[in-house]
Amino acid sequence: MESDTLKILEKILDEHALWIMTQGKKGKLARLEGRNLNGLDLESVDLPFAKLQSASLKNCNLQGANFSHADLSKVNFHGAILNGSDFQSAKLSQGNLAFTECEESNFTDSISENVNFEEAEIEEAIFEGANLRGANFKKAKLAFSDMTNANLENADFEGANLYRTNFEGANLSGANFKNADLSFSDMSDAELENANFEGANLEGTEILDSNLISSKSQDNGLQKDNSEKPPSNGRLNAQLAKETLPMDTNIVNDDIVKNALRELFEKVKSDIRFDRIEAICKDQNGIDSIDEIQFEHGEIVSRNDKIAFKLDFKISYNWFVLIDQMGNYIISFPENKKKSIRPRENPSEVA
Repeated sequence: MESDTLKILEKILDEHALWIMTQGKKGKLARLEGRNLNGLDLESVDLPFAKLQSASLKNCNLQGANFSHADLSKVNFHGAILNGSDFQSAKLSQGNLAFTECEESNFTDSISENVNFEEAEIEEAIFEGANLRGANFKKAKLAFSDMTNANLENADFEGANLYRTNFEGANLSGANFKNADLSFSDMSDAELENANFEGANLEGTEILDSNLISSKSQDNGLQKDNSEKPPSNGRLNAQLAKETLPMDTNIVNDDIVKNALRELFEKVKSDIRFDRIEAICKDQNGIDSIDEIQFEHGEIVSRNDKIAFKLDFKISYNWFVLIDQMGNYIISFPENKKKSIRPRENPSEVA
């Protein structure tokens, strides 16, 4: 993209920031409908409430971006990096997020009908209350994601990795789970390691060939009129799944395992370099002022088919909220570092 176009974009972002800070009294709402922004480095960009319908952001670095309440209908994010981005209450209908990285992103209450997440990496993302009717999650990685109370009617999860995904209370009517992986690991409490379907609506759901043993699906009405049908009919037979579980697989005292893990993470805790944690937090989330960092706990997880160690920290930092003169909430975000816009290196290397 030419330098003069970058200058124009910088001005649009500055005007938008002023518009947010003054509650619309100064500055101007960012309008980027139909713009070609492919390959840009827009890390931590602040575009809440912005209008970007039909814009193209292919292969962009948008890590930590704020798109809350924005109109992103039909936006093409193909191949973009969106880890840690905020899409709360945004409009994403008919958008293309195929092959994107959306780990730990927030899609709470978003309107994302018929959005394409095919083969996207969406681990630990939040979709609570989102409207994902007809969404395409084919071969997507959704491990540890939260889809509580989401509308996933007719969504397609064929071949997706749904390890420990939470579907509690979700509407999964007509959804397709063919060949999806909902299996649990070999950890001690398999029931807790599996996807959670408690209270979900699974009427007409196609789950043929999915690994659903021990999935939580009580009280969802699935056993009605299906108690004598074989699993090959495409409906979950919860009773049969339960009967196929081994009666006793405990060959090592679980206290030994728990104690070993506890000792492991105590050693890890003693060697944590908190200055580096602070630097990473600032770089990845744009937080300038961190008051305190505390290590909470750790656990062993599976990531990209490899063993990994997940460390949870409690981080305190300055945060502000905008309200109007009537006391109504407008938006909130931490004090972010302002980053210059530059073309992303080798955007063609990203699918």
